[in-house]
Amino acid sequence: MASGGVDGTVRLWDVTRRREIAQLTGHQGGVSSVAFTPDGQILASGGGDDGTVRLWDVAGPGKSSSSPATGTQSPL
Repeated sequence: MASGGVDGTVRLWDVTRRREIAQLTGHQGGVSSVAFTPDGQILASGGGDDGTVRLWDVAGPGKSSSSPATGTQSPL
């Protein structure tokens, strides 16, 4: 599961263990929208003051702590 916050951080959650597993930073302003691709490999986040949508490769954080998520951005 993913959530976006007013601090510009996207958080990934392990709902079974009820704990945060990753923080994805890079937005300049709050994150109001998050959505996974159907295969769960990419997370899109957007909203806030920076006017961008970021795409995060989230395959790594849930599977290995040595593979951090990476992001790209595009203007809205």
